[in-house]
Amino acid sequence: MELSPFNVVVENGADEYLVFNTLRSSLVVLSADAYSDLEAGGKQFSEAFLNAGIMTHNAQADYDLQRKQFDKDVRSKDLLALCIAPSYDCNLACTYCYEKNQSISGAMTPEILDRIFWFVGEIYQRDHFKYLHVQWYGGEPVISIDTIESLSAKLIAFCDARGIAYGAELISNTTLIDQEKAVRLAASRVTTTMAALAGCKQLHDCRRPKRGGQGSFDEAVQGILNLRDAGVQVNVTVNMDKKTLDDYRSLRKRFAGEGVAVTPTPIQDYTDDLSANAHIAKSENESTNLDVYTREEYSWLTYELFKEEGYNAQSLKRSLGVIRNFCRGQLENYFVIDAPGDVYKCDGRMGYKEYALFNINDDIDVETLSTINYNPFDDQLCKTCAILPICKGQCAWDRATQEDGSHPLLYTIHAYIKDYRSCFEDVEKPVSVLVEPTNLDQLYANPVIGDGLTFAIYASAPSE
Repeated sequence: MELSPFNVVVENGADEYLVFNTLRSSLVVLSADAYSDLEAGGKQFSEAFLNAGIMTHNAQADYDLQRKQFDKDVRSKDLLALCIAPSYDCNLACTYCYEKNQSISGAMTPEILDRIFWFVGEIYQRDHFKYLHVQWYGGEPVISIDTIESLSAKLIAFCDARGIAYGAELISNTTLIDQEKAVRLAASRVTTTMAALAGCKQLHDCRRPKRGGQGSFDEAVQGILNLRDAGVQVNVTVNMDKKTLDDYRSLRKRFAGEGVAVTPTPIQDYTDDLSANAHIAKSENESTNLDVYTREEYSWLTYELFKEEGYNAQSLKRSLGVIRNFCRGQLENYFVIDAPGDVYKCDGRMGYKEYALFNINDDIDVETLSTINYNPFDDQLCKTCAILPICKGQCAWDRATQEDGSHPLLYTIHAYIKDYRSCFEDVEKPVSVLVEPTNLDQLYANPVIGDGLTFAIYASAPSE
């Protein structure tokens, strides 16, 4: 027997050690003597350590099994996921927009839409997928709502005729969504929307103005409420820098009774415009100037927010659980398609043609099409990382563009484990299992139809 490579150890007082196994999601409390035995090979308590998952018969076999399951998941034919940007056009001029340098204009042509529909049919002939998921992206996709309706109607009819489950989400600034458009989007089976705010009215209007310079906060909030009233779930992300914290708290309070989730997301320097606090917008209004968090600073901020917003053992178990993949970009059957028909693996690379896989108008042989371009199990850092099961390599775009592209939990997981321990009463030692190991066979029995992006430890609400 040997130690699992996926153990995170935390010293918790004079005579208590916590061991959290990220592969099996087990939490174990050890006395100091039991921990010394574990370090020495675990002979005295070998059966207890093995049952808890912190020791294994073969560490390499555990790693290989996890890689095998990951490879199986990312090559799954059950799901086809598309991110479609019908236009790069946007009605806002956000000061920190990472697409601001894009010069591609105009909406998708009917020919591109027909070709996307053809592509979906070809993939279906190859895979007979059971789920089709579409994310509408931009620019601001609602500028092209007619395009959304047109292609949605064809895809929905295609799926309904074959018993395929269809779902769609929208990434939007929501400023253009009146009641009529909200109903149209819901009719196009848009079930969720991710909406971004830059803070409360004053800060938001400075940082996310309309093209003409007017504020956009009131219209954005009304669009959020219109979507909610139309039956669309809305998740608001507040784009955070060091000036936004009070606004974030105010927005959480404001939307608490509206059925709208509010979570933070960091403003990040994807285009080298924010480095060393070099401000994008030169303005007399200090609100437009950005003071971005480092990855470590933001990790501790989200930890503090997680604590102040309330947690329990159920929410921590959910947040620290194994994920199948970090994002859909790790899946073979995920494609980002922009207005000119260029196809990418990541929406962050959209518009940079050197990253395009092909154009939708190309002579495409879907039988030989393979799009997996990042596997954390091939990454030397990931191979030796104890949090790999709950990270799966983090965001590949982050890792490529940020000086520190590591998962936030690398900085704070010890603090979360201590909080997890606090959810339980005192226990008898030397070895006590507070959280039983997850049955991995049951975990992997379900098909992969989502992604790990729902992992946001700061956003987890306590279970009722």
